[in-house]
Parts: sequence; structure tokens; C-alpha cells
Amino acid sequence: MNPEVEALKNRGNAHFQKAKFVDAIDCYTAATIIDPNHVISLGNRSACFLGMYCRRHHTTLHDSHYVVGVYVCEC
Repeated sequence: MNPEVEALKNRGNAHFQKAKFVDAIDCYTAATIIDPNHVISLGNRSACFLGMYCRRHHTTLHDSHYVVGVYVCEC
């Protein structure tokens, strides 16, 4: 395996563990530019997009429940 690709994957993994998904995506993307067949980086990048979606989805649900609670209680 290309050592540069491995280093980028490891950096991406470190960002992922800290939920720094955008930084992780950048690392995984750089790795796939060097080696387009590096399936681990492609899979990890997919996990980042899923993590970003889930986090936003949770925030959206929280905000919606708050708004419904406020307006239902005030009626």
C-alpha cells in the first residue's frame, strides 16, 4: 500500500473519532485521488457523510419537538 494513502487514511480516522467529519472527508478524498481503488477510504468517507446526516437529522428533530412543544403549550 502507498504510505501516503495510509497516512491520509489514518489522519482521516483520527478526525472521524473526534466527529470532525469535514476534515476526515478531506483526508479520505485526498487518499482516493492518489489511489481511486482504495476502498477503505471510500467506505470511511461514506461513514462521514452518514455521520453528518445523522447529526443534522437529530438537531432537526430536536428543534421541531421544541417548536411543537412551545406552540402547543401556548395555545
